[in-house]
This record gives sequence, C-alpha cells and structure tokens, in this order.
Amino acid sequence: MSKLAVGVCVAIGTALICGVSLSGQEQADVLEALLKEVRQLRVAIESAAATNARLQMAVQRANIQEERLWRVSREVEALRTEIANASEDRMNSAARLKRLDEALSNATDHEQRLGIEHEIGALNREVERQQRHEKRLRDQEGMLSQTLQIEEARWGEVNQKLDELERLTDRR
Repeated sequence: MSKLAVGVCVAIGTALICGVSLSGQEQADVLEALLKEVRQLRVAIESAAATNARLQMAVQRANIQEERLWRVSREVEALRTEIANASEDRMNSAARLKRLDEALSNATDHEQRLGIEHEIGALNREVERQQRHEKRLRDQEGMLSQTLQIEEARWGEVNQKLDELERLTDRR
C-alpha cells in the first residue's frame, strides 16, 4: 500500500485520539475512509501473499529442474568418457590384430602359426565384442542427449515463469 495512504490513516487516527471535534457526519466519513483504506490494505496484502506463494513454488521448481539438469549433464559426461575409453580399447585391439596379422605372414613354424591364428581368432571376437559395447554406449549417449535437451527446455520454461513473476512483482 502507498506511504501516502498509511500517512492519511495515521493523521486521521491521531486527530481522533487528540480530541479534534468532528460532527457526526464527518466522523462517519472519516470512519468510512478508514474502513475503505483497511479493505484496500487487506486486498494488497492478500495479493502480495499469493504472489509470494507463486514465486516460492516457481523457485522450488527451478531448483528441482536445475538438479535434474545437473544430474543428466553428469551422466552424459560420464558416458562420453566411457565411450572414449571403449573406443581407445577397440583401437588398441585393432592395432594389436594388425601386428598379429603381420606376425602370421612372417611366421614359418607351423606351431607358431597355429598359436598366432588362435590368438587372432580370440582377438577378432574381442574386437567384435568391443564394437557392440561401443555401439550400445553411443546409443545410450543419443538417448541421454535427447533427455538433456528436454531438461534444458524445461529449465528454460521455468526461467520464463520466474521472469514473468518478477515482472509481475515489479509492477506492484
């Protein structure tokens, strides 16, 4: 409520207390003005309380959304690290496979060739397993990245609502 309205109420109240004599009609007018001012104050307080409650709920939603966004971001980062490690492991296995192929082409002993062929077979299976694992991780990353985009959009919506509430409170 405005400072002027409060000042008027105080002045009128002081005048009544100090014994300023008013006629019956003047007293009724003063009381009506005071009653009107009290009603306006009540409406303003109720409105401020409602706005405050909406603001508190919006801030709480923003906090929850921020936690979700942070959690999903951390999951995406952890998954990307895991993908990088899996890719490096697969590339190391592929390089080892290439070295074994070269060793096989240079091997002259039958037993040595059989050992290298056995190792190549096992390593081929390992490379295939690593490729499947890396593909699963990349698929998870794609889904998690979509979730991250959704959470970022929700975060933007919550911020818009907070901005609207801020503009609403600034107008008052």
